[in-house]
Amino acid sequence: MSEVFRVLKSKGKIFSVMISNNSWGYGLGNELEKNTFVNIKKGPFANKGLVHFFEEKEIRKLLDKFENINIEVSTRTENN
Repeated sequence: MSEVFRVLKSKGKIFSVMISNNSWGYGLGNELEKNTFVNIKKGPFANKGLVHFFEEKEIRKLLDKFENINIEVSTRTENN
């Protein structure tokens, strides 16, 4: 995010999607470090490789140089 901040034009905007630690798959694989898993066997992240699940405070820290931060939470289901 530091590099994005550096190259972003004045009044520029970014859009990013980050996976919440409340998502299906969190804790179901081998944890490599806090909130980072591999070998997830169930859910939408099964067999997708390395997945990092973010906490809101972590996102805010990553974006601390930016202004006008808007965090939206989107919820979806799979097979109801």
